[in-house]
Amino acid sequence: MSIGILTFHHVYNYGALLQVYALQRYLARQGRMSEIVDVRPFYRDPPGAPRGRIRKYRWRIARKIGLVSRSQKEIKFDSFREERLNIGPRVHSPQELFTQYRSRVEAFIVGSDQVWDPRFGATAQDVYFLRHVPEGIKRFSYAACAGSKLSNHSLLRKYKNDLGRFDAISVRDLFTKEVVSPLVNQEVTEVVDPSLLIDWAQEVEEIEPLIEDDYVFYYGSSPNGDSAVKQLRKHLGIKVVAVGMENDYQFPCDVEVLPDIGPLEWVSLVSNASAVVTKSFHGMMFSLRFGKPVVVTPGDKRAFSRIEDAGKRFKVTNIVISPEIDLFDASRLLDSYEPAKVEQQVKENLDRSWGFLDSIAC
Repeated sequence: MSIGILTFHHVYNYGALLQVYALQRYLARQGRMSEIVDVRPFYRDPPGAPRGRIRKYRWRIARKIGLVSRSQKEIKFDSFREERLNIGPRVHSPQELFTQYRSRVEAFIVGSDQVWDPRFGATAQDVYFLRHVPEGIKRFSYAACAGSKLSNHSLLRKYKNDLGRFDAISVRDLFTKEVVSPLVNQEVTEVVDPSLLIDWAQEVEEIEPLIEDDYVFYYGSSPNGDSAVKQLRKHLGIKVVAVGMENDYQFPCDVEVLPDIGPLEWVSLVSNASAVVTKSFHGMMFSLRFGKPVVVTPGDKRAFSRIEDAGKRFKVTNIVISPEIDLFDASRLLDSYEPAKVEQQVKENLDRSWGFLDSIAC
């Protein structure tokens, strides 16, 4: 079966890019041909964009006329896409997408990431609910997410008929299952994010360690994250190495910031860390996959619902700090991490997720 994958492959976000890489790698190892459908129904600025509407507008114009060059981080992301992903031809609308791909694929898989979050707009929803898919092409979702408990999910009711045409549906979160289940007459399966599907140690075995000494890896800044790394630096007596997410502009002055890290270098940083502090869902997933002690510090309530859901799924709610909490003992939370129990939870969830993918891609 030739499969087209629809997800957030075009953004400059480590988790978004690595999760689709993992899904494509897993399908390939199962003998399934796949290509990522190159549709980009929303725009995200690349690394280096300034804050502020006017400054950002001027920066975009300067880039367009060649006055601002690409950052090293942007170049590494684009090279990863070109070298590591099998991406199909570029299309510019839902209608063109399915006209272009109807002879190229036998099935579409939608997901992972927040593909069903209404905040990305109607065009994105038309794409990720497969509104214009012609008859005869199978439709699946894998680990699709509706964004947040705070999203306006009533907007998704207009896609009830489109969801009803899916051949099998799986989601990443319990709250997404609760949103989608009333709209369909079939079972909605909870599965893990694609980032957990493969053995990443094999993917980064040729990557030289970027840091020789022991370190805490800090991915994605937040007030609670800043507090956590300050505590852990004192508790563990080791330095803190940080990499920013798309919208991170500042870290504490005593943190070593690495600004130009590529996707597999980022995975290597997680794999070699003594501990991880992150506000990111995928930062959490990679930490669990590598068995790394982690403290998760979501920056706002919207992100918290995804991370809280994952904490319950893997029975690690103790390491998730609500953004409403400002007093906590990060070292105690880290010491409470039980890698053997986490490994068992990951394995149980992986078995179900592998089974779902194997059942649809045959």
